[in-house]
Amino acid sequence: MPAEAGHGLGGGALVLGRDLTPVLGIGLPGEGDVSQQRAAALRELRVQREAEKLRRGWREMPPWIFYTKKGTTLDRYEVTHTFKRVLRAAGLPGHFSPHSLRHTFASLLLQQGESPAYVQRQLGHASIQLTVDTYGKWLPLGNKAAVDQLDAPSDVDHTHAVC
Repeated sequence: MPAEAGHGLGGGALVLGRDLTPVLGIGLPGEGDVSQQRAAALRELRVQREAEKLRRGWREMPPWIFYTKKGTTLDRYEVTHTFKRVLRAAGLPGHFSPHSLRHTFASLLLQQGESPAYVQRQLGHASIQLTVDTYGKWLPLGNKAAVDQLDAPSDVDHTHAVC
């Protein structure tokens, strides 16, 4: 695996990250989480890649998710230009970047109630503090139902409670 392997744009190339490599057969198995839908799509991608490798006469598959017809990395201009074209076709604002997808991923996980520690691991942050500082506004602020539950009668015998 190339030295720049990871998530996002490394040296201008979108490379296979920890969670994509097991499905494509590159890297260590069992690293990261992959949804069933994503895993199925990546298995199909692997089949297509094997066929392309044979058709093009390549010795190995490129480790990148996106690459040129020669199997080399896309430069930052190609990635940005293509991304902007997709944004226009989807009717989305042009200020988004590929990095915006990372923020969307993290904020959606937190809005769904995933723990900040899980999101930290998914993003590869060195500390939970970075994750909370960056995405804290997406964390649920409270759970009134949980607090209200404290007022509900319970079956617990409080006569022997230690204070």
